[in-house]
Amino acid sequence: MNRAFSHVALMSAALASGGLFGCATGSDGAGGGFGGSGGVAASTTGSVGGSSGSTTSAASSTSEVSSTGMASSTGVASSTGSGGAGGMGGGTTGSGGAVGVGTCADPVDITDAIAQTGKYDGIADQDESILTSCGATGAKSRTLQWNVPVAGNYLFKVQGTHAGHEDDYSIVQILGDCQKNNSEFRCATYHDDVRFGVPGPATLQIIISGGWYDTGFTLTIVKEAECVTADECHAGVLGALCVNGACVDCDSLSSCGGMLCDIPLGHCVGCLSNAECVGKPEGSYCGGVCYGCLVDAECAASADGPLCLSSHYCGCSTASDCSGADQQCLAAHCATCLPGSIDCNGSYSDGCEIDAQINPSHCGSCNGCNFGGCNDGVCTAAPVVLRSGNVGVFAMDATTVFLADGAAIYAQPKVGGAATVLVPSAGGSVSQVLVDATHVYYVAFDSDDGMVWRVAKGGGAPQKLYSIMSSFSSLLDSVQIDATDLYVMFDLQMQKKLVRLPKAGGPSTLVLVDDIFLQDEFVLAGDSIYYNYLASVYRLPKAGGSSQYLFEGFPRTDGAYLYTNENAGVARYDLDGTNKLALGVLPAGWSNARLSGADVTHAYFSGTSPESAWISGMGYSNAFVFAAPEAGGTVAMVASGQKQIDCVDGDATWTFYSSAGKLLRVTK
Repeated sequence: MNRAFSHVALMSAALASGGLFGCATGSDGAGGGFGGSGGVAASTTGSVGGSSGSTTSAASSTSEVSSTGMASSTGVASSTGSGGAGGMGGGTTGSGGAVGVGTCADPVDITDAIAQTGKYDGIADQDESILTSCGATGAKSRTLQWNVPVAGNYLFKVQGTHAGHEDDYSIVQILGDCQKNNSEFRCATYHDDVRFGVPGPATLQIIISGGWYDTGFTLTIVKEAECVTADECHAGVLGALCVNGACVDCDSLSSCGGMLCDIPLGHCVGCLSNAECVGKPEGSYCGGVCYGCLVDAECAASADGPLCLSSHYCGCSTASDCSGADQQCLAAHCATCLPGSIDCNGSYSDGCEIDAQINPSHCGSCNGCNFGGCNDGVCTAAPVVLRSGNVGVFAMDATTVFLADGAAIYAQPKVGGAATVLVPSAGGSVSQVLVDATHVYYVAFDSDDGMVWRVAKGGGAPQKLYSIMSSFSSLLDSVQIDATDLYVMFDLQMQKKLVRLPKAGGPSTLVLVDDIFLQDEFVLAGDSIYYNYLASVYRLPKAGGSSQYLFEGFPRTDGAYLYTNENAGVARYDLDGTNKLALGVLPAGWSNARLSGADVTHAYFSGTSPESAWISGMGYSNAFVFAAPEAGGTVAMVASGQKQIDCVDGDATWTFYSSAGKLLRVTK
């Protein structure tokens, strides 16, 4: 016996009661055999034998077939041919017993058994393969038929009777007709209870299959409480409507979408032919459900296109089939494509999703730029990698980029080539690098202190200029230099302080003290210090005096102008905070504009495209560098596809930036 799993299927059909009676060798009551209406082998002779045997059944009590349809422990049939109470497929008593052999075409009627006891006991012994939406089984089966007497909500339970396998895997399925493949109503597994509402008297078919069920099963049917409102049906997941006290999916006035309403049973079923889809708003083609089209005329008003395709959906074959001036035929559907946009994912649902004028992943076509910028659909040159490792911050003079790579300080020629090690170990992580005519200045942190150092451009022993203990209440923030002095900002006991000391080293002088809302970033230009307090830029004379509010933002400078982030772009101000000039903004849909630096010709800011995503610990992927001319004009993308932009600077010829541990150079 195949004991893989068990299966119960419930189906309905207006099948006639009947089938053939079972018989062995008896005739006119003289033989053995088992009579009744539930025999296994069909025979007209058995019908006669069964009727005669029925008249003598009282004398043969040791060989009766039980009224539940399973052979009793005393034998299947007596030698005297006593009429059984239903045979192996039985369920009713006497010659009016259960009829049929238990196949889909010839089900066993269990109506009387359910009426008398509320249950039916039987075996699954037919070789029929059953397919359900819950799964398929090749195990043996038994098809039953039950005439539902009245409207109501019914609970179906099935359980095996083989010791130790009572709760083996089962599938319960309800369909409209076991000989049709379009009428499944319900399907459940693992002995889940199946509830089914019927709005009036009807005929159901029930298929039971399973490996262990070929030794016995029990099917129990219980009528549950009737519904009064549809809310009760929703709570029990029985249906959307309450009709005659039964929860059902549909009635003559409701819709099943692309399916059809089996009104006597109150449930939605699939279609079997195009004829059943005539007039259905979902479509005229039957593919299990009604949808789509059969002829072009049905697509005349379709936004997808005027043709009825072989898929039976409306669509197009070329752009000329589409009516809109900006439409193209994408994946057989008409879709709007704005000027300069293209389709690269083959989906019509988002139209031409790529702005090929500025998207470096698809610049001018579905091909991308090699980390260069994309401007007006043309890729700029790919960046040159000057150094790859753990590059972070850097500063430049006319010929050299001075950079931190891990805990070491290097001098990297702008034109490329080997770098020179200036400081093999800075003593900790490096957060800032500055440069003047003779020295390189850098900020390093070890486990105890934040320190400011300098080293000669030609190399030599580093000199510590300033340090402050790193703790909960103290931290070195940032530094700047001018022609003579070093300025250091730090936290100390819930205050921000700015001090000044000679670049060659020496005692410090307090320049500014304020609360913790004084931000870390400040710059120097001319005779003033520009700092940020509560996202606003203030100017303080180096010689001392009162601070002056200038504008909202965070300051950057090239020595001649001030720059700040503004409205997803960058703006320029004179050093006194006047004469604002908006230099450029990110493209529509882009975000995270960040002013990264400025040189004598451009202000640089980075941003992320709509395709970008946040990567934990690495910032945004697909970050881009834009250059805005300091005099105003067209903003240009100079680099693309980076994990995160750390630092940007430039000269008259090149733009340099660090990203993902690399120092890169692009031509302006």
